[in-house]
Amino acid sequence: MTSSWRVDAKELYSLAFKQLPYDLEDVKLSPWEKLLGLIGVMDFEYHTGQLSKYYSHGTLATPLIKEIVGSDIIDLFKLQGDQMFDVSMWVWCDILDSMATSKPTRLKYESDLENVPSYGSEEDSTCQDRGLEWLYGIPNAFAVLLARTSAIRDAKLPEQEKMSKGSEIEQLVWNWQINPLGTKTSRLRVARVGAQEIWRHTVILYVHHAIFKSDSNHPIVRDSVKNIMKIASTLEPGGNPDSFLYIPYFIAGFYAVSQKDRYAMKSRLIGCGNALYLRNLARNLDELWHETDSAGHLTSWSQKKPPRIAF
Repeated sequence: MTSSWRVDAKELYSLAFKQLPYDLEDVKLSPWEKLLGLIGVMDFEYHTGQLSKYYSHGTLATPLIKEIVGSDIIDLFKLQGDQMFDVSMWVWCDILDSMATSKPTRLKYESDLENVPSYGSEEDSTCQDRGLEWLYGIPNAFAVLLARTSAIRDAKLPEQEKMSKGSEIEQLVWNWQINPLGTKTSRLRVARVGAQEIWRHTVILYVHHAIFKSDSNHPIVRDSVKNIMKIASTLEPGGNPDSFLYIPYFIAGFYAVSQKDRYAMKSRLIGCGNALYLRNLARNLDELWHETDSAGHLTSWSQKKPPRIAF
């Protein structure tokens, strides 16, 4: 972004930020219109590293989402149509915010995965409206399982029961069959399948982080990091869909042990684009590696207050 564009963007953000409280109180505006304004403000705050404001505005949007959806429980597979675009964006932010901060999601996410036509069925593969999968490249099922993992992490359950539920999620992740999204070229089709497989391994890593508390030497953790690196090597750095995979690269980098693997994941992360939030994530990887090496065991990306990162 050129300096003149940055100045213009800051001015627009400043105006939107000042107007936001009035818009939220305006009874003439629909919840969709209010959410649109909030999402725009949050997007700027995320990309410029204003994490406190970003998280605060994410919480401020919660009652709007409830009003639009009509519930505090969301089925990701039912978020379809253009009118749900901003809702899907907020939902993804909510799931990621919980992952980044170890705080509960603001809303609940429940889907009957066993009865969704996504186990490799043709019906699902031809659907042109698949929510988060079209927005961010992650299959809806994997997004549901990320949210479910966070919910188990925060549940007041005996540790043995958490482990059992974590194993169930892990098995669901491994069993889920991926379908290629419709694309104009076979190259992009293959790349998107690769991206979805990267997300599969990312969910596995998150289950091991949030529930099992596994370290970098766990064989499944090692294999998932290795597979993310292997698949990433087939994708064009900074292209589509690589530019949407900075979260998998961060989490794989967090678990990487050797300097070679750490450098590779950090390079892939930075290569996702020229944005401040990517540099912030890369800087935090350096800090986490230093803390881990100094402590002699894995530290955590989500324990600092205020939050050190946003996904």
